[in-house]
Amino acid sequence: MQEVDKTRLLILYGSQTGNAQDVAERVAREARLLLFAPSIMPMDAYPLQHLPDEKLVALVTATTGQGDPPDNMRKFWRMLLRKNLPGDLLAGLQYAVFGLGDSGYVKFNVAAKKLDRRLAALGAEPLLERGLGDDQHPSGYEASLDPWLQQLWAVLRQRCPLPPGVQQPVLDEAALLQLGPPKYKVTQLPGGPQQPANIARQQQQQQQLQAAAGNPAAAKQLREQHLIEQAVAAAAAFRAVAAEAAGMATAAAANGTAQGQQQQQQQQQQQYGPWQPFMAPLLINQRVTAADHFQDTRHIEFDLQGSGFDYQPGDLLAVFPRTPAADVEAALLRLGLDGDAWLRVEPAEQQQQQQQQQQQDNGTQHANGSSSAAGAVCEATARAIVQGVLDLSNCSPRRYLFQVLSHFASNAMQQERLQYFATAEGRDDLYRYNQRERRSLLEVLQDFSSAAPPLERLLEAAPLLSPRQFSLTSSPAAHPGRAAILVAVVAWATPTKRLRKGLLTSWLAGLAPAAAAAAADGGVSISSQNGTISSSSSGVSVPIRVPVWVERGALRLPPSHSTPLLLVGPGTGVAPFRSFIWHRAAIKQHQQQQQQQLGSEVVPQQQVADSSCLFFGCRSPSADFYYRQEWGQLMQQQALQQQHGLIVAFSRHSPQLDQQQLLDMLQQQQQQQPGNAAASSAADGAGAATEQAAAAAAAAVAAAEVRPPGSRVYVTHKLREQGAMVWQLLQQGAWVYVSGSAEKMPAAVVSALEDVAQQHGGLTREAAAKYIRQLELSGRYHVEAWS
Repeated sequence: MQEVDKTRLLILYGSQTGNAQDVAERVAREARLLLFAPSIMPMDAYPLQHLPDEKLVALVTATTGQGDPPDNMRKFWRMLLRKNLPGDLLAGLQYAVFGLGDSGYVKFNVAAKKLDRRLAALGAEPLLERGLGDDQHPSGYEASLDPWLQQLWAVLRQRCPLPPGVQQPVLDEAALLQLGPPKYKVTQLPGGPQQPANIARQQQQQQQLQAAAGNPAAAKQLREQHLIEQAVAAAAAFRAVAAEAAGMATAAAANGTAQGQQQQQQQQQQQYGPWQPFMAPLLINQRVTAADHFQDTRHIEFDLQGSGFDYQPGDLLAVFPRTPAADVEAALLRLGLDGDAWLRVEPAEQQQQQQQQQQQDNGTQHANGSSSAAGAVCEATARAIVQGVLDLSNCSPRRYLFQVLSHFASNAMQQERLQYFATAEGRDDLYRYNQRERRSLLEVLQDFSSAAPPLERLLEAAPLLSPRQFSLTSSPAAHPGRAAILVAVVAWATPTKRLRKGLLTSWLAGLAPAAAAAAADGGVSISSQNGTISSSSSGVSVPIRVPVWVERGALRLPPSHSTPLLLVGPGTGVAPFRSFIWHRAAIKQHQQQQQQQLGSEVVPQQQVADSSCLFFGCRSPSADFYYRQEWGQLMQQQALQQQHGLIVAFSRHSPQLDQQQLLDMLQQQQQQQPGNAAASSAADGAGAATEQAAAAAAAAVAAAEVRPPGSRVYVTHKLREQGAMVWQLLQQGAWVYVSGSAEKMPAAVVSALEDVAQQHGGLTREAAAKYIRQLELSGRYHVEAWS
């Protein structure tokens, strides 16, 4: 083939879960086949000062949170938003944008839309209309990606023709099924671990098992804890390897060494944090829905003493899942791996060479020619890698896995099927087999039993295990040293009636802290945090521990305690608002104590508002009225408005309870649950006292309005019914918070508030919409939603 001077194509991505990175890597693979010279990296790894010198760039980004850019795009985006950038800065740049989002969210693909507009505002020329992938589509984002890529290559070739005599490659099925060089290199370590940290961990765990030798139950729990610790360590180490292979190792050099070094030093000094989990003892795991209710929802509390975590109301607790042991062993057998064998995973040599070339192209090498690459290595047992790195049992694999498997299948029929699934032609059939049925990685490997991919290829193509995030429902002021979450156990049936369970939620639901305490009657106390051991002859006590860390959430309380809160949280969306309300109750109590002890008055601007209101939604008073023992106490403490601080929509309960009947029920709940509800927050399950209180309240609603059969009441109905109070709160400067399912609820709340503004504020429809929008722009309207 004639040597071609290939046109450079810069590919930048912002990815939170890995999907945008997958798309960017596919763009790079196809660009290489079409005789372009792709250079791919995360946006934050690219030195923005070089962007005006680029000619062609493709940008792929997801949207996270409430319209936020992904973590590895935020610095790039902030720099791009600087007001002092000239309007013709990117006049010589031609670009294409593809976004990944979920149309169930109000801010669908907003990161991609903003990026597209900002590049155009700086003078860049779009090559084609931006592509917007939608997770709600039956075929996912690939339904938009396939035609967008076809248009992109056609436009690029028109703009950048090949020299005479060079034939345009055809992206036929055979070409698209080719694999590029591997991203990772896997080496077996016959002598066991080599890194000091792994050697120390191994020795510590052996000492702990020796101390527990006389107690089989405790020894079993210790071995389980050790497997989790090893899996999390492998996941964290592999994350660093994947980041280096993706180009993130150059980020510090590309974006300034002083700040990068400072961030690295802070991460090293922090003992526990993201991907450095604290093994938190499990304190409470209590079902908070009725025993006969279809939904199993849990109030779960962890002991954070010794973690150093300093969280705020609105923050998140990240919990790392545990893949079922049976699935791990089945995967090891299927892949022909010895679970106890120690392996070393690192970026492949070809990948390292590409990164060095990218550094040269982007001018990020040091003066002596060296790069900032840290030489990341993942050293772990095969069992720890399979358990902690690969998502065996939960997420459905992406299309690229089937492409990889097709190269290692020995059965002709299976190979043909895998190749078909890996093409655009087979996309819909792949959806029916894979995504719609939520087929897991392990199930795919078992269905295509002749495929024997090496571990290095599986690591680049398979879904990776990731932590799950839950809104903290506890307050550091009211519940010091503890972290509580509200967990709905996920379970469903696929279209073909296959029963599926959420990986993390089903694991958490099965943990029983009381059983761990009953496993022994005292004796040896073993701390997984520092490895210290104290022993006696009577036995061993090993608490159940779960790997967790704290992350900043999207919600924050107003700076002033005197600002009223308008909270809308149906179902488990109430979790962060329990944290908000208990936090204010604790602050109010502290202020009252100060007044009594010192005789000083609280500054009016810092007095806790007594007019806040929570709109909560559930099915019925007896089935899923979360934390119902607490709300009456919080209203009495004036952390909520005393008469209308809690408005509840019972969607499946007829007739509805009026406000006085609701208050009577809450008072009965308090009388039957004496003491501090915060200290016994999980005690509102389906007990007899709870049922009696609910029955008494239900018997008192004969005079209430009965809605027509089939009519359901939601929080949006209650917002309209209580419109006068809602409008008064807004006029008093209340901050609005909405939390819950992203499917319809956030948009429905906006519509309800617009109706309130029209009816009680006298605004036109257009003015009402503008008013709600202004609340958001001024920082008084916040949403945390999930699909």
